[in-house]
Amino acid sequence: MTDLNHRTEQELPARVCGARLHLADAYLAALMTLSAATAGGEEITADPRCSVEEHPATEPHWGIVQRRTAEEHPIWAQWCGGDQPRGFLTVECCTADTYGHGGCRLFRIHPGRCSFALTDPELTNGSWRPYRAPGGQ
Repeated sequence: MTDLNHRTEQELPARVCGARLHLADAYLAALMTLSAATAGGEEITADPRCSVEEHPATEPHWGIVQRRTAEEHPIWAQWCGGDQPRGFLTVECCTADTYGHGGCRLFRIHPGRCSFALTDPELTNGSWRPYRAPGGQ
């Protein structure tokens, strides 16, 4: 059996993009108003992190802004580069579930591989472990 912590860069599973966005106060205020008008959810994230597979910088980033109740889908921000978001979307969750990891933590029809097939060196100190998007179990 191969030790996943000692694989070369080419042998490691795909990585999470990890790009960050800092939301301006006006966006945070609008999101708080939206959250208060609906069933709400967890605290709003002021600096979402791209949770999809690494991709060229010219392609959109996707990060969770707020986890919702079990009946509601999370709110995602979409952005390019370090700019402010193109928009916020409530997107149905991905239904993929393989390898006993409890399912993908991304949105339906996301780009790249499912979250359970990704690694995130920032969250795992360089050792390989399946990535769980924020709020995952």
